[in-house]
Amino acid sequence: MGLPSAIRAHADKNLALAAKHYQRALDQKDYKPSLFQNYGALLREIGEVKKSKEIYELGLSIFPDELSIQRNYANLIVSEHPLKALPIYFRLLHEELALEKQTSFYFISISSILRSCNAFDWALEICRSAVLLNGLSPDLAIEIVKIFQAGRIQQLSDKSLADIEDIFANIFRSSPVLTQAEFHYSLSWLYFQNSNLPLAIKYLTCARSALEAGVVSMTQADANSAIKLNDVNSWNASTILLQNQDFELGWKLFDFGLRAKAVGPQAWQRALPKPFTHNQIPLWRGQSLLGKSLLVLEEQAVGDVMQFMSLIPTILEECSHVGILLSDRLLPIYKRSLVQYISNGSLSLYSFADSRNNILDSGKFDYQTPIGSICQYRFTLPQNYGNHLPCLIANSVEVDQLKSTYLDSASSFKSIVGISWRGGGTGSRIKQKSFPIEKFAQLISGFDDILFVNLQYGDCESALKKLRSFKINIISDDSINPLKNMDSWLSQVQICDAVISVANTTIHASGGLDIPTMCLLSQHSDWRWIKSPKVDQSYWYPSVGIARQNDDSSWDQAIVDTRSWLRNGTPIQWSTPFIV
Repeated sequence: MGLPSAIRAHADKNLALAAKHYQRALDQKDYKPSLFQNYGALLREIGEVKKSKEIYELGLSIFPDELSIQRNYANLIVSEHPLKALPIYFRLLHEELALEKQTSFYFISISSILRSCNAFDWALEICRSAVLLNGLSPDLAIEIVKIFQAGRIQQLSDKSLADIEDIFANIFRSSPVLTQAEFHYSLSWLYFQNSNLPLAIKYLTCARSALEAGVVSMTQADANSAIKLNDVNSWNASTILLQNQDFELGWKLFDFGLRAKAVGPQAWQRALPKPFTHNQIPLWRGQSLLGKSLLVLEEQAVGDVMQFMSLIPTILEECSHVGILLSDRLLPIYKRSLVQYISNGSLSLYSFADSRNNILDSGKFDYQTPIGSICQYRFTLPQNYGNHLPCLIANSVEVDQLKSTYLDSASSFKSIVGISWRGGGTGSRIKQKSFPIEKFAQLISGFDDILFVNLQYGDCESALKKLRSFKINIISDDSINPLKNMDSWLSQVQICDAVISVANTTIHASGGLDIPTMCLLSQHSDWRWIKSPKVDQSYWYPSVGIARQNDDSSWDQAIVDTRSWLRNGTPIQWSTPFIV
């Protein structure tokens, strides 16, 4: 009973029985290093990470010098607490070097943490020490490439990149397929970062082909790792390819977002409701839609749905009937905006409640598709976009009421301009996509004949106070809350003669309404925007122009361009939405 029984059950893969015996040994205080090492590992394996951490920490309080527990504990916490794991890995490395063991594991673990903290030179020195001691292993080579792709790309010439390939390629020829694929993905990402798309695509293709051919002979664990590796890298590649106008491959790989894990509360990069299995309604994979009916499923980001909804009229030209599953926030907007298609029977809109209550009938549809997956089959050229605008219609009664309310107190203004300065998302992405409020005040100050209307969603009282300190004429209507009533917010956007906003949901509203709009585009822009600075217009929305943040993070030129645009009466005079 107790610990010996637990170890035997664990060895036999009877995890439930092993856990029971480990817990009994713990309750009996049969404290041995193997109890904490093995029990913690089992708990982690079955997904009880919090309890696993508690077991390791209890073990280290009793056996603080036990290396096996230290290693397992560091491996457990490294993703969430890398700086807490770092000194443990250094301690383990020191012990290993004293024993003259030949391994790169701790070198790579330390380098990976330093790389994640942007300590690239230190990370590279750690790898250099590992090479001198142990030689260049495949795992170490991959880590070195990751350092270059993360932080030293400016120092790499084409010759340097070629040298990396030549030096490392020989190492990987006899490596397992999974290791080779990871190296090729790393090289691909390195070339993407260096704006060499042909070679980036070459190594991306090499990696994907190797995995496709080798997965059948892998163990189940390696096959699962291969799928995860391919999903994440294919999704990441899609976001860069779309920015660089490779729509054919970019939209094809975009589908991997349905399986690629996301950081944060959202489980997947592209999350969507799935009311029917593929057996109930087959997935649409680009077949002819003539005489067919198609169910389109909304995805998790409201702005993305609005963006993709601008393409639905093109699908309706081919399809006999389209049904769209939409969230309650968007449903009233599109019932009004697409009323002509609903009236002629070619379009049906469904709520999530309709899905739950079986009003949405699988028998009505020949195919189903996530809304973001339609682009790969019908929209592989930038010219295919922005052809059915405006694609949004605001509530005219509410628009008139708001306009009357706002202008009654400000009838001397020649125009109304909506403003939004904060990006959406989570964590650092919000800051990256946002426009500093002091700079934003500089951008819109001095226009005494313009009434600015706050379109920013979320808490923005402190920012509004800052703007008003610059004597800017600005209205903030507390009765409008886009997070609770998006339809009323759309009416507020509609009263504007023009809009200035960062790349957030406001752009999809003003662009969909075909209102002259200036997008203050961060250098950290995502797949929705063409990367080339020559492009000064959104290909999704012809009324939306672009004022870009410079590569040195300066907004100065964007401020100059946007102020000039305001002085000239907010014209739509963009050059091109894409490079032919």
